[in-house]
Formats: sequence, structure tokens, C-alpha cells
Amino acid sequence: MIELFYLGIMLISGILVAKALSIFKLPDITGYIVAGLIIGPSVLRIVPQSAADSMGIVTQITLGFIAFILGNEINLVTLKKIGSQAFVIAFLQAFSAGFLVFLSAFFLFQQSLS
Repeated sequence: MIELFYLGIMLISGILVAKALSIFKLPDITGYIVAGLIIGPSVLRIVPQSAADSMGIVTQITLGFIAFILGNEINLVTLKKIGSQAFVIAFLQAFSAGFLVFLSAFFLFQQSLS
């Protein structure tokens, strides 16, 4: 029964923060993430870790809804316009992150190549 209480807190806070961030023209998904961060076990601890752990199926369903919302906000025209730029940026970020981790491990921590 207490899980329903925490679920209500999560839903209400997500909606409120999403509406508050819509003033800045941010998508609702940003508000849900910020609300989860704020009320979750890492910041204010309104929802304890045990309650978050016990809601496995709710988490999976919520992730499905979030993916649907993100897919709804992306249109094909915009994706075609920024597609090549997004690919280049993603590739450069992944390559530079891997390269920096390699340099750090090899030179700073004297790890072997293997």
C-alpha cells in the first residue's frame, strides 16, 4: 500500500516539474527526469531506495511511455535536417571519450594495453 503513496508522489511531482520547466520551452521528459532526481534517494530522499527498488514493473512501463513520448516529439523532417550533424557529434564524443579513458589508464595509472 505504501508503494501507491510513493507512486502518487512521483506522478504529481513529475507533472508539476514538467509544467514548471515548460516555461523554458523544455520537453516534459526533462521535467520527469529532474523530478525523479530531486525526490529520489540521491537528493531529498522523499522516495526511499527500497520503494524505488520495489517498483520494477512500474519502471519498465514508465520507460516505455518515455520512449513513446520522445518518439512523438521527433519528426522526420527535423531528423533529416540534423541527422548528419548528430551522427558526427555522437561519433566524435564516443571516440574522444574512449581515447581519453585510454590515455588516462595508460599514462596516469600505468595500466597495460590488455
